[in-house]
Amino acid sequence: SPSSFERDAVTKRHEYARAGLAHYWIIDPETPQVAICRSQAGALEMTSHATGDTAIQVAEPFTMTFKPSDLLD
Repeated sequence: SPSSFERDAVTKRHEYARAGLAHYWIIDPETPQVAICRSQAGALEMTSHATGDTAIQVAEPFTMTFKPSDLLD
């Protein structure tokens, strides 16, 4: 939800890592921004972050390039 970016980035990220989640994307539609985390050594580490019209390219779990602002269209 829009009001829970901090909770998603900290609390949920640790809970999901303990559950064994391999990939976790946190999307904040208010900024807009996206933080992409990947499992590394038992933790979900942020591997990419972008805001607004800044393009972000990812290769896992699938290959794509997008701007966080595109997610609001």
